[in-house]
Amino acid sequence: MTSELLTLTEFCKTANVGKTKAYELINRGEVPAVKLDNKTMIRRSDVESWLSSLQAYQPLNQRG
Repeated sequence: MTSELLTLTEFCKTANVGKTKAYELINRGEVPAVKLDNKTMIRRSDVESWLSSLQAYQPLNQRG
């Protein structure tokens, strides 16, 4: 069974970001987080929503 909550470290691995960037995303409200005891946890569904909201990369020669 897959946990519905990811630790910050698990989020960083999933999103391929460092902890500093992860905290920036959380503090800006882009990725909602919850506190469980002293741990910062992120809902898997929130990670999926955030990832799907990211814009696709467009090379410079294809930008209009």
